Amino acid sequence: MEVNVRAARCFLVLAEERNFCHASQRLRMAQPHLTRMIQRLEQSFGVLLVDRSARPIVLTDAGRVFLDAGRKLVEAAEDCERRVVAFARPDHRALLVGIDQHALVEFSPLFSDKSITPRPFLPLSDEDPLEMLSHGRLHLALIRSRSSYGGLSASSVLTERYVLAVPSMSTPSEEDRPLSLNRMHRLVVAVDRHELRLCLTRQEADAVEIIKAVSFAEALTLASLGLGAAIVPTSYQRLKVSDVLFRDIAESIPPSEVVMAWRDGSVPEELLSGLRAWGRDS
Repeated sequence: MEVNVRAARCFLVLAEERNFCHASQRLRMAQPHLTRMIQRLEQSFGVLLVDRSARPIVLTDAGRVFLDAGRKLVEAAEDCERRVVAFARPDHRALLVGIDQHALVEFSPLFSDKSITPRPFLPLSDEDPLEMLSHGRLHLALIRSRSSYGGLSASSVLTERYVLAVPSMSTPSEEDRPLSLNRMHRLVVAVDRHELRLCLTRQEADAVEIIKAVSFAEALTLASLGLGAAIVPTSYQRLKVSDVLFRDIAESIPPSEVVMAWRDGSVPEELLSGLRAWGRDS
């Protein structure tokens, strides 16, 4: 019998939420994927862990037994991970820093410091940096701003405006004035930027076709292929993508805000101060 630690984590969340839909949202995974994971867990034991006929769902006797054992399994796995990571460097002070696409370009020089290990988060990943911070699997996270940080410390370190990356064949290179979103036939927007798409609706850009990209990097690639104008943070101009021109946006749209989040006592104060100063100087 093989019990997957990730499946155990999912079972613990399901036991707390008592609802597959709510648990899948909290885990940031599709509900059918969570259902299959719990089913495989049950198959490995040969017993049902959850009574699905009840509303809300309840744990079976076997499920209640596994609930206690599953907690110990997850805690042991996380403690093992912390110990291995801490021992991975000679000074035993390796800092694991999670970083998402909003901070990736601006803060990439940070990782030339060999005492800091980057942990990139892909868009639409089912891993949550804040949850990893809470469980000690990260020391620090540089992520887009959120409405809540689950009791973690957080501080804004960077606010930057968005710009348009326009296919060079569609705009004269000498034209340097801000461009209106309404002038674009197609706009390429990263899928996790719901706020931007909402803003476009408020700007009465309903006639504009919106293409969803997985990330800002993919949005730039699509723009370079002539498929539309990409909305990206200013720092992405440093990537020097060919066949695109960067233009200011005429309309007022909310900026991109990057926040650092951490557990108190887990990050040297000089690093926190340095990141705050970095954002101010950018």
